Amino acid sequence: MNNSPDPFGLNNQNQSPLESPYQQEINPYMQINETQTQKLQSGNDPSLIGTFPKFNVGAWLLAPFWLWNNVEAKWGAIALGLYLSCFIPILGNFASLALFAGAIWLGFKGNDLAWEYRHFNSLDEFKTIQKKWAWAGVITSATVIIISIASAVFFVTTVMRTVNSTDGLSSRALSAAYEKNPDLNLIRCKTNLKNIATACELYSADHNGNYPKSLKEIKSYLPELPTCPISGNTPKEGETNYEYSTNSSLDSYTLRCNCDHSAAGVKQGYIEFNSTDGLVCPIDEALKSSAGATAGANEELQKAMEEMEKAKNEMNYGLCSANMGLVASACTIYKMNHNSYPDNLDEAIAEFNHDNTLSDSAFKCPCGGSYVFEKNGDSFKIYCTGNHKNDTPYGYPQFDSTIGEDGETVNPPGYKSMWDK
Repeated sequence: MNNSPDPFGLNNQNQSPLESPYQQEINPYMQINETQTQKLQSGNDPSLIGTFPKFNVGAWLLAPFWLWNNVEAKWGAIALGLYLSCFIPILGNFASLALFAGAIWLGFKGNDLAWEYRHFNSLDEFKTIQKKWAWAGVITSATVIIISIASAVFFVTTVMRTVNSTDGLSSRALSAAYEKNPDLNLIRCKTNLKNIATACELYSADHNGNYPKSLKEIKSYLPELPTCPISGNTPKEGETNYEYSTNSSLDSYTLRCNCDHSAAGVKQGYIEFNSTDGLVCPIDEALKSSAGATAGANEELQKAMEEMEKAKNEMNYGLCSANMGLVASACTIYKMNHNSYPDNLDEAIAEFNHDNTLSDSAFKCPCGGSYVFEKNGDSFKIYCTGNHKNDTPYGYPQFDSTIGEDGETVNPPGYKSMWDK
């Protein structure tokens, strides 16, 4: 072992001129490198700061956990506290803004911070670990988005099932009402006769004044032939239980109902509609002795029907709000993919529902209205033009992306659901 004060032989006069300058270049470099390395907490080479990729996806998407593992635990705890404070009213708005700005800042500064605070054995190890964080962030975000979409689909499906159940309940309630009230059956039967007669008159106008030989010939004017509501026999498709007859010259006809409407004061076979006298329906007062007793029942039935109609309108309004929220989610996801909101709703919906998982009705107003999209720079509004009745003003419900963190549905001023107490 060489114990001389000149281990590198810099003062050795016998050394060749080519070797001495080389060693003089090496030693100062090593000394400077060691001095600079001491400046980083991690002990990593400081000369690489600023040479890494400009954006760290893992730091952006998983800020609290990334800070905890790559910088210092206290900063991760602070970021996690900000996440939890988002659920606190009022304070949550400021916390959300801080998180949004901080996550973007971490995305741009993440690689330098990780290199400064965490020790890595090599540059390859650093790149491998940060790539794993990036994939973890992407997978976690994709999972959250999928769960959110699935939840929205489940909500919309549930609302639609509720609306269908309400429709079925309304139909059953009306059927029960008709069975218990003969006057309603009579009104419905007379309406059916008038509708068939109207189709016959339209046929006559198009065929030189000749009426049809049978009701099958008016299919183009009345695609579905009605039947008497109290008939126990259901006719075949395209047929009816009303009796139709015409003379040989086809210039007159008679429609007759042979069902028993005696409970409404009409003798069996006495309800008819002919081309000469129109509707003929003589009422026998003796048969209608119970008319006064049913008047109160009719009034209660009318109130019940109005309440059912109001409930149905409320369900349509709720379904419209849910569909509008789904459309707004499509616009938000579109912005995530393209850095701006779409120019129209069709672009966002087509990309959101590219695999046709949802039917077109999931993005439309159930009342037949259309959604109006207004884009204003980095925000948007959606209006509904459907007729929701129940004194709902035109243009509601609405969705405003500037309200709250992710936008909210806007109801008319003073709006109150029939279920609100």
